[in-house]
Amino acid sequence: MTEFTRTKKSVEELKNTVTSLEQSLHLPFHPSMWDDFEKAHSTLHLTVMAVVNKLVAKVTETDEHRRTFNAAMVDKILQLASEAGELSSRMEILGQQLQVRRGSSGPGASAELQAAHLR
Repeated sequence: MTEFTRTKKSVEELKNTVTSLEQSLHLPFHPSMWDDFEKAHSTLHLTVMAVVNKLVAKVTETDEHRRTFNAAMVDKILQLASEAGELSSRMEILGQQLQVRRGSSGPGASAELQAAHLR
């Protein structure tokens, strides 16, 4: 399996995880939600984005590198970069929402945070 294929598969798996977490935001907060988010967030930023950035650099750096990729592959790499960027934005929003939920669900959470959770 090539680096591109592995990364594409990781992006699809992360999209599924994020979608699942987004759909569960209406449910009572459970610590596993935060754990799943943190795992997905680190996978995206420590693994996927590093590979995507490396692939994009390969196809945009020099003419010599461009010659090693056909136009369709360059398009696929740039599309993957776009998907990873979009996923990163979704994760940032999801992380903020989970932070509020996490803060509002613990013992001694402020009434203001709990009210924000109910809205």
